[in-house]
Amino acid sequence: MVIGFDTEEVCAAVEAAFSSYIVRHSDIPIAAHDARPAFSLTLATSNVDERGIKPLHLLYRGGEVVVSGRNASRVLNALAPYLAFHGDLSGAGVVAIPGLVVAKAGTNPGEPVMLLQAAARLTGREQRLAKAGLMVADSPAIWLDPVTNEVVVGAPGVSFDSSSLMSLAKGFPRLGADISLLSPGRYPVHAVSARGAHDPLSALLAFAPPSEGWPLAESGLEALDALLDRVEIIEGNDIRG
Repeated sequence: MVIGFDTEEVCAAVEAAFSSYIVRHSDIPIAAHDARPAFSLTLATSNVDERGIKPLHLLYRGGEVVVSGRNASRVLNALAPYLAFHGDLSGAGVVAIPGLVVAKAGTNPGEPVMLLQAAARLTGREQRLAKAGLMVADSPAIWLDPVTNEVVVGAPGVSFDSSSLMSLAKGFPRLGADISLLSPGRYPVHAVSARGAHDPLSALLAFAPPSEGWPLAESGLEALDALLDRVEIIEGNDIRG
């Protein structure tokens, strides 16, 4: 998988963080040398750009912004969960469910969270979620442990050292306050919320993984079905904590 960077400094920090996965340039097939990056990072270097607009730090998947933040550490840390989506989720003991993990402010690992039907990208909804006093997880999917019915926040199956990323982030400007993020760890699920979801079947349809292009879709559907018999189902995409 190719990852793009706008500076050598960012490249070096990411290579240090994910050193066990780095492939030497000489080992890369020639056909892949000009491959379009699957992910890329763009970090703002000043508080205001040349147009007089306050910029954001950005993580792209292909040409789409999937995480934007006012603190560089946020988008740097978000890379790992997005890489996990393409890793060995089965070996990590989780399945991927489309949606967001949200919780009331101050929630710690081991405390209950809610699953919200939503697009993976938070931008555009963050202000409303923050005003509601909610925390979120930056992730392309909900990581659900089908054995314990817990949500895993973080990058399951991905081994990385965040120290180089955090050191790098200190050299970039803080552009304001980001929404509060859930800490890596395990969380029990107390409720799910989706438009039109009023019973386990309608909630299952609302959260069901796509049948194609989604890792472990069938296993995810089975795990979700089992979870929905155990949690509160809230109709209307409510964002209560």
